[in-house]
Amino acid sequence: MADTKISALPASTVPLAGTEVLPIVQSSTTKQVSVSNLTAGRSFDALGMTLTSTDAGATAAPLLELYRDSASPAASDTLGEIEFNGEDSAGNKQAYALFHASILSPTSGAEQGQLHFETATAGALTEKMIIGTNNLVINEIGAVFNVRIEGDTDANLFYTDATNSRIGIGTITPTTKLDVAGASGTLARFKSTGNYSTVIADNDSTTGGGAFAVYKQGAQIGLFGVSGGILGDTSADIGMFAETGSSLKFYTNGSASVKALIDTNGNLGVGETSIPSYTRLAVKGTAGAQTDAKQQIIVNAPTTTAGEGAGIRINAASGANESVGVIGVVNNASGNLGSMTFHVYNGGVTVPEYMRISNAGIVTMSAYGAGAATFSAAGVISSVSDETWKVKDGVPTDPDAMLKKLEPGYWFYNDEKKEIFGVDRQLGFYAQNVNSAIGPEAAPVPETSTIKNNDGTESTVTKPWGYYDRSVLAVTVMSLQKALATIDSLNARITALEGA
Repeated sequence: MADTKISALPASTVPLAGTEVLPIVQSSTTKQVSVSNLTAGRSFDALGMTLTSTDAGATAAPLLELYRDSASPAASDTLGEIEFNGEDSAGNKQAYALFHASILSPTSGAEQGQLHFETATAGALTEKMIIGTNNLVINEIGAVFNVRIEGDTDANLFYTDATNSRIGIGTITPTTKLDVAGASGTLARFKSTGNYSTVIADNDSTTGGGAFAVYKQGAQIGLFGVSGGILGDTSADIGMFAETGSSLKFYTNGSASVKALIDTNGNLGVGETSIPSYTRLAVKGTAGAQTDAKQQIIVNAPTTTAGEGAGIRINAASGANESVGVIGVVNNASGNLGSMTFHVYNGGVTVPEYMRISNAGIVTMSAYGAGAATFSAAGVISSVSDETWKVKDGVPTDPDAMLKKLEPGYWFYNDEKKEIFGVDRQLGFYAQNVNSAIGPEAAPVPETSTIKNNDGTESTVTKPWGYYDRSVLAVTVMSLQKALATIDSLNARITALEGA
């Protein structure tokens, strides 16, 4: 009767007796089964039952088959269950564990099933793990069930904290959604086999934003990410944040030396870590003569067009932050030469140039008229007046009359201007008097222009009067030459009279 279904066995016609057969009832009919058939390949002892197969082939054996022969299989049907029971401390029978199989889908050709594993918690069996067709689910019921995976040298290689819904790698006490702990060195690596690799910090709220926090000994030191995530607002810039007492330092080229620094006051140092409190920018470069490429700051012009270049603009901290000064460099008409220019805002719509240093070292100051000057090592100013640069246009006809009209005198600057020009007593001329005595060539009438004020209104502004020292000197020299000529003539006449 080996390998014969119970349903195929003959029905009993007489009461069963003896120890060679066992009665089995199926569908109200008693079947007779040989004991030897039931125990063939099986052994029983005090410890349990052993299934033994003597098959020498590759067929799976011994085989324990739980077959639910249902005429109407449906999803969620349990196919079989094995329980592990024992007694508790009070002598009661207790189910400590079980696993069972169930149908996910009975559709022919697309059948799916799963295994369920349950263990006792507080005296009741609770499901801990499900192995399905496409996934493995642990703790689907949401119970307090932690999972720990050990490594070869790390007992807490992977740990899930079900109570706090956190994951720990290298720790069983994760403090965040994902907590990675380990010895010194790299704790995480993200590598792409494509062209780039990204780590995303994101959020779904219009307020805040993704950010990466940096800690030391459990205390937050800084943040990097979306400014809204740092400030708690809706801004969407990229921001870096250092906690109180911390600065931002930048290192490059594998060096431990600081290449740039933003200190706790927000001051920037480039190559300089000791930033004076009175400056916002400190730059330290390569030492050396400035005749070579040893400059600390370089501003490159975006154009080679003659008359255009680059500059540094300095703004006042009042009003509409109008510019109070510009230091620039402009290109010459050809070559790689240029001039340095100095500009000061005069209330107009532009920032006019007042001084220029050419590549030849010639200094021109437009505020005092066209001309040029050079400075000696002792600081003496010498006018550049090359005859070949000029076209002669006559001489004053009556320098004596001009000289007689000049009114030199001592003077101080008034209260409004002394803060700018000083309080010393000086000897000199007034530009208006020089204009009246010599003419506009010596003291031109100042230009008047219209400027727009911060409130949108317009005002008329007149430049201050000024005069050219060279014009006064020229008139004085010509008058003196005439006087000397007269003296020479008188001396000649006296000599002639004395000889007679």
